[in-house]
Amino acid sequence: MKISKLIKVNNIRGIHLRPSAMIASTASQYKSKMMIFLGDRVLDAKSILEVASMAAPRDTMLEIVADGDDAKEAIDAVSDILEKEFNFPNEADE
Repeated sequence: MKISKLIKVNNIRGIHLRPSAMIASTASQYKSKMMIFLGDRVLDAKSILEVASMAAPRDTMLEIVADGDDAKEAIDAVSDILEKEFNFPNEADE
């Protein structure tokens, strides 16, 4: 089963290394193939390097696509991370 969802990045600092690690780690827990679409770029959601390379700032719209038996669960888990406003230590709100 193939599912897609449009997500707005809500983290004040966008998607940097720490949220990228969370996204890749979470996506890797599922059997479904997961991709993130940003403009003309297609990124493997299970690769921390690919996710971090998108450097998506706050309010960026992303399309997440999962294809497999657990696609819905995978989309829900990754979209929960992308829609959060993270409060990492040493990151003051601006």
